[in-house]
Amino acid sequence: MNNNIRDVPDKPLNKSNRLVHLGKILSAHGLKGWVKIKSDTSPPENLANFQQILIGNKDIWEKIELQDSRVQGKYITLKLKGCDDRNSAEKLMGKNISVYRSQLPELKAEEEFYWADLVGLSVENLLGVKLGLVDHLIETGSNDVLVVIGNKEHLVPFIWDDVVREVRFEENKIMVDWDPEF
Repeated sequence: MNNNIRDVPDKPLNKSNRLVHLGKILSAHGLKGWVKIKSDTSPPENLANFQQILIGNKDIWEKIELQDSRVQGKYITLKLKGCDDRNSAEKLMGKNISVYRSQLPELKAEEEFYWADLVGLSVENLLGVKLGLVDHLIETGSNDVLVVIGNKEHLVPFIWDDVVREVRFEENKIMVDWDPEF
């Protein structure tokens, strides 16, 4: 596991080589190098669909191949190439798991988005009032919520047509029907 690469996920060169966060290594699992993962994919087992992932933090990432995976309740366990004992697995605890944006499957519908593509976009209401930038999204069960940071924090429900009217990637903008006082 020595294929160190450097990348800065918060300052991507372009959309396809930007890193997309998929989860985090919580702990070693067993004696043979397996790691326990908290997956941020939906469904959680989708994290195991990638042959190669990036493991790291901040600007130091390591390319690692997945050898095997198992669903363990609400967690996923992974067997990583070159991680063959508990000591190796413990050294990975706390590290993030990402892939390049270009590794994600293409979306079929025009109104489908990866959350990662929405983060950083400017949010503006129909009157031209800028609310801020999308910081992250929250899954609530009934609908996803854009967390928009500007002069204040706005929690904007991602309800297509009712609240979110348009996503303009070419302008890095999301148009919403939302009162800036909310």
